[in-house]
Amino acid sequence: MALATNSSLFALEVPAKLSLGYLPSGSVKNTTLELKNLTPVVVAIDRIETSCECLQIEPILLLIDPYAKSRIKLIFSTIEEPKFRGRLQVEIIARGSNNHILFKTVVDLEVGP
Repeated sequence: MALATNSSLFALEVPAKLSLGYLPSGSVKNTTLELKNLTPVVVAIDRIETSCECLQIEPILLLIDPYAKSRIKLIFSTIEEPKFRGRLQVEIIARGSNNHILFKTVVDLEVGP
């Protein structure tokens, strides 16, 4: 089965959706997201936005050489909302200079007891 990506739209290739499975309420889960530069120039990520404060990303500034791969760390935390239960679909958008979108993806996970 082929992995769906958003490579036709943006300078950086990432999975169109990343499923992280289950996260117990009141806990933290770390994972990485691989990025691939599809261009012949260095791509600079100036900022990364998420649709939920439960997701932090490191590093938020990054330079990726032409056609190279790099990784960012995704840190999910439900410590601030220990009673939350349900499915989360968190959008991630990376932007370069002039607010240019470099990639978009969605991270999906289930939070429960």
